Amino acid sequence: TPKKATTCRLLPACLVTWLVLILCFSAGGQVADDHLSSLVKPIQWSRFEGTLKPNETRELCGKILLNSAKYGARWLLENKSSIRIDHEQKGIGPEEGIVRPTTSASLALAIVLKTGLFDEAALGVSNEDLVQRLTAMIRSLASQHTINGGVWGHHWQSALWSAQLSRAAWMIWEEIDGETRTMLCKIIESEADRYLPKNYAIEYWNGIGGDTNAEEHSWEAMILQQAVAMMPKHERAKKWKEACSKLMISAHSRKSDMSREDLLLDGKPPRAWLEGYNIMEDGILKNHDIIHNDYMVSMGHLQMQGFIVFSLAGMPVPETTDFNFSVVYKALVTREFRSPPFPPLAERCTSQENLRTITLKARTGPRPTTANSCLLYTSPSPRDRQK
Repeated sequence: TPKKATTCRLLPACLVTWLVLILCFSAGGQVADDHLSSLVKPIQWSRFEGTLKPNETRELCGKILLNSAKYGARWLLENKSSIRIDHEQKGIGPEEGIVRPTTSASLALAIVLKTGLFDEAALGVSNEDLVQRLTAMIRSLASQHTINGGVWGHHWQSALWSAQLSRAAWMIWEEIDGETRTMLCKIIESEADRYLPKNYAIEYWNGIGGDTNAEEHSWEAMILQQAVAMMPKHERAKKWKEACSKLMISAHSRKSDMSREDLLLDGKPPRAWLEGYNIMEDGILKNHDIIHNDYMVSMGHLQMQGFIVFSLAGMPVPETTDFNFSVVYKALVTREFRSPPFPPLAERCTSQENLRTITLKARTGPRPTTANSCLLYTSPSPRDRQK
């Protein structure tokens, strides 16, 4: 009938219209994602070309890093450049044991590739093969972040892992495909946004309990450093930078700093930044209910990476990056900490019993920590004596 004929003629037109609309909306979403990755400012490696004078410390650090990368490269080969995190395993234990070492190894390998340290004989893999496997591993990790439909991310330690992952990718950005770039930018954006004032309140030790927040604020600042350095023209870059400064100055702040007005750091005196403190006046801090030198140096190997990150971006390093480092360093090199006599290390690690893996539960929280008992004994502490 004429009515049916009209319907039949209209049906293809309707289908085409819907198809066009779907493609337009899909393209709109893709344009937004592409725009995000287009905000990334690649590292201009030509700025760092030149001949360095011989330096014993630098050469030693290079050897240490290359040795570490050797095992990281072999591990990549054994894992076929992919990592899986089962949904049933979701939780800090499995995620930390998988994601954290993988992002650390990825960053180490990226540094080796871009700083002239690469040595095929030492690593046992060609430059081309290593780049291929490293980019595949970065893609695997990025695809499994919760913002990309995965299972890790957006919890108390993921800022550290996300910062390491994104810096590894940033250093070899020219090798990263478009889809992975978009996934990485979404990770950076979502992890950095978690530390904006409307989403996050900085916690302080304030002399109460045996677990400071110093190292956590140091690694939380790392993802903000990375976000600002990689996407300086992002609409929230200024907010990220301010949140980053506040975390960095809070990490190793003292009670006396809460009233200081004798200097300006990133535009404000310490008094204007701080709402509490995390370390003692002499630079000592407590973690896991003990005076803990490992956590004292966390500033040096966490937030002070900002000296590298912002330099790679050609940006000024925030003045809060090393706040109170001199105080902590002085405590480390001048304070004497007495402890009871302990048997030589060789006597502690001779039996197979001492080499078993043990599980410890921190008194300050439910997070499990797995460590080798022999390694624990290498640094005498109340916890070691209890074991």
